[in-house]
Amino acid sequence: MNALVIFARPDDETMMCGGPLALLAIEGWNVHYICATRDQGGEYGHPAHPLTHPGAASAMAALGERAPLFYTVQAAYPGHSRPRVANKDDQAHLLLDVSPVKVRKTNAARRHRTQHAMFIRNLSKDLGCPVSLEEVVILEESLHPVYPPVLVDEIITDELMQSLEK
Repeated sequence: MNALVIFARPDDETMMCGGPLALLAIEGWNVHYICATRDQGGEYGHPAHPLTHPGAASAMAALGERAPLFYTVQAAYPGHSRPRVANKDDQAHLLLDVSPVKVRKTNAARRHRTQHAMFIRNLSKDLGCPVSLEEVVILEESLHPVYPPVLVDEIITDELMQSLEK
């Protein structure tokens, strides 16, 4: 199986979805990554962010029945450990404990040295105390299927979900 992930900036694939990507690789998937920028846009909250999701969903729908699966990451769920980064408009359909790949995800996070200060600063501010890079790494990740669209309680049986639920 092949997975193509597309993120706006370097580090998003690691910090927002590194666990599922590592788990897919362990399952034998070929994981490919496209980064749309060189991170010139700065920190989270850029005015264009709300426009990218509807545009991508519309593009998938235009491709018809052969459209690829389209998921958002860090989908919302009660008790999300980092509500600031949760995609509040997308209800999680799958919660993953990615602690089995913590070392891989943490090592990948270390490669994004230019972002360490931001990672640490933001979580330290959220928690009200200093934290280390290791503490920044999220060990529970969530996915929401956008295309094809699904109902909130619908059971999803595509190849991606089947591999991650093992």
